Amino acid sequence: MSIDKLRSIVKGSTQQEGINHEQMVSNKTVDSIDKFLVNSDKIEPYQRYVRYEEFIKTLDVNSDNRDIIYDTLHQLHPESPKRSKETQAFNVIDTINSRETDRDKKDYIRDNFNSFPPEVLEEVQKLFLSLERKVINKDFEKARVGQVLEAKNILDQNTWKGLDPDKSLEAHTRSFLKLYGHGLTEKIYITNGDISFASPEGSSPGYVLPDTDNVLDNFVLWNDIAPYARKKLKPHLDKSREEAKVKEIEVAEELYANVLSLPEDVKSGVLIDYAINQENPGGALQQGMRKIVESKIKEGSITTFRDIVDAYMAEQTNIERILIERINSYGSG
Repeated sequence: MSIDKLRSIVKGSTQQEGINHEQMVSNKTVDSIDKFLVNSDKIEPYQRYVRYEEFIKTLDVNSDNRDIIYDTLHQLHPESPKRSKETQAFNVIDTINSRETDRDKKDYIRDNFNSFPPEVLEEVQKLFLSLERKVINKDFEKARVGQVLEAKNILDQNTWKGLDPDKSLEAHTRSFLKLYGHGLTEKIYITNGDISFASPEGSSPGYVLPDTDNVLDNFVLWNDIAPYARKKLKPHLDKSREEAKVKEIEVAEELYANVLSLPEDVKSGVLIDYAINQENPGGALQQGMRKIVESKIKEGSITTFRDIVDAYMAEQTNIERILIERINSYGSG
């Protein structure tokens, strides 16, 4: 292509009507290209093309002037504009791929996108999105590992003594996960059997906190941290339940020892609570009923054989009623 034709392409870019100032190619860039064309007119075509490539590096290539800059480059190619476009596209992608890491490649694209040839922009955009997904995934995996290690350390450092034995392992696990999810693990307390955190009120149980709505955070909490939390909390919850069971037995035995001094409407329940922890629950119930009936005989409240039979039957009826009520209560709870 003749120099006059090339210069007309360059000069023509500043003569279009209806173009905003921000969209116009700067006169300085056009003049620089025009000057290069004039000064390089006698240079061998391939060398001229190579020199223009170097010349581009001296320009402030941006979205406003890159079209005319690269159009001129392609027209200078000794074979064809198509060949130039292929070469430039290859060079851009090759330069990107020469970066060491995906993050380096992504950053290079971000920093230089406006200076890339127009014909490669779509491909570069697709590459950028692919790299961004990879970087995000890698960042997520790093953060995921860090969170899991941090949570494990917190779970290992606390004793978790005094967990409420009447709450499920899952309920305690959820409380811990809520605390961790909200970053409230610096000071963890067991208050009234609940895993709690320091608050303006003194301490608040973890279950009062809202669930996080972040999908990735929830994945880490329930997929990675929850299994380890259950593993660490379970022995402590089991111990709390064993301690509670021992305490219940002690209380039941103490009440049984004093059953004769208790109100009539609670005696049958006391007999049941005592009997269920004995090797022979049925025998223990019979012994307890006999104890109550014999005390009434000593008191003189019952005197005939019929009275004795009725007293036994009344105790047995009360025991059966209480057992049925408890079974129904457990079934509905």
